[in-house]
Amino acid sequence: MPLSEQAAAEIQDLAWAMADEAITPEEVKRLETLLLADPEARKLYVECMQLQADLYLFFNPKPLLPPNIPVGPAGPAAKAPAVPTAAGLQNGNAPANA
Repeated sequence: MPLSEQAAAEIQDLAWAMADEAITPEEVKRLETLLLADPEARKLYVECMQLQADLYLFFNPKPLLPPNIPVGPAGPAAKAPAVPTAAGLQNGNAPANA
């Protein structure tokens, strides 16, 4: 069943308060109650949060990572220590820190 205009407005108000980090604990409980009770309320909440994310990315095109963290092949994953495999352990190749 579609949400009433009043319920939709309340969910949107609470969603924007959540996105703005201006929501009170009582409002969080109210939002949670509304979202748990109705799949249409959850859908509207997700749409609000998606709009918030889209607007943030549009108006803040800066990367989300600090500039000193390399991205890509030279990034943190490229420097991660090797994880020993079961085959390596069976051949007597124990990790150096074992």
